Amino acid sequence: MEKNIYKILIAEDNTLELELLKRILEKEGFDILLTKNGKEMLENVDSYNPDLIILDVNMPIMNGYDACKMLKKDLKTTDIPVLFLTTNQNSEQVMEGFDAGAVDYIFKPFTKEKLISRIEKYLD
Repeated sequence: MEKNIYKILIAEDNTLELELLKRILEKEGFDILLTKNGKEMLENVDSYNPDLIILDVNMPIMNGYDACKMLKKDLKTTDIPVLFLTTNQNSEQVMEGFDAGAVDYIFKPFTKEKLISRIEKYLD
């Protein structure tokens, strides 16, 4: 897979996790755009035109569920795969994410291998 052609938009309010994701994914050759909440992600999605979006579930201003629902309502962004990033593995909240339109979850703490595997699954 030629990763350098893939663009990933990440929305995560934790600066340390945001930088960790960026460092891991840029080393793998992905083009990365970082945002700090769902609202900021939505403001950048059209101009960045990502191939995949990673959304933290719990963020200020706009959480991941609401941001994902808005993405899926827009014809320009409805087909972009969304991976939720969360510590919570509660089955009701996981189902809420799928109902919002996510294709999968990355549970924190994650390993580099699991992160890359999940991303590659939806970019192939």
